[in-house]
Amino acid sequence: MKAELEKQLLEAAKGRSLPDGLINEIFEEYSQKLALAINPIDYPSAPFIIAALNAYSVAIAKQFPGVDSAARDLMSKTASACFKMPVKGGGTR
Repeated sequence: MKAELEKQLLEAAKGRSLPDGLINEIFEEYSQKLALAINPIDYPSAPFIIAALNAYSVAIAKQFPGVDSAARDLMSKTASACFKMPVKGGGTR
């Protein structure tokens, strides 16, 4: 995470609230990191990627109780998130 973004996150966490702009910035940063790791995606690999991400999500929720609830709250604030997903063979979806 970028140092300035991390500093803002820590300051916001102390105040128990995150400004919407900061939420979107953090969401975008992690989304980009995940996209770099899993793209491009093709039809045969898609189920494996979904299964791996779901398993990872479950493991994180077990490791840090309560974060799944916080993640649902964050998702409601990032409902307008847009993704570019490169697909094997060219193009985006």
